[in-house]
Amino acid sequence: MLMWNPWHGCHKISEGCRYCYVYREDAAFGAAVPSSEVRKTASFNLPARRDRRKNWKYPSGTEFALCFTSDLLIEEADGWRDEIWEMIRLRSDCRFFFFTKRIERLSAARRGRRLRQCRHRLHCREPAPRRPADADIPVIAHKAPFGHSRSNARASRPVKLSRP
Repeated sequence: MLMWNPWHGCHKISEGCRYCYVYREDAAFGAAVPSSEVRKTASFNLPARRDRRKNWKYPSGTEFALCFTSDLLIEEADGWRDEIWEMIRLRSDCRFFFFTKRIERLSAARRGRRLRQCRHRLHCREPAPRRPADADIPVIAHKAPFGHSRSNARASRPVKLSRP
């Protein structure tokens, strides 16, 4: 799986963020910009890159791990997210996978038809303690136009969700 981090930085919003590896890694490498500052990265358009012959740089079937140094649904990225949905739509031959702690922002973050066109290629997992995740399952299963599963420390495998 190829890492695609179109932006970097996050701010802690829950107990599950206490030991966030992004903050730890940034501190270990002496990052000049604080981890809490969300900013675009050089890999913003990674899936849409082409080689010298104008072929996709990343072949059909590539799996992208999306926003592992941030959160795809973070507020500060609202102005950039439409471009991400468009690249996912454009690369219909690839799969995209992301974690989020902000699943409640899904409705605000999706832009109607653009995200619905991505539904077979975008997969979301929400790492969360069991109690809050259980409360979110009905909302997620009903509203999410793409695959979603929940993981927690007690589950050995992701829990597959389906629409009611």
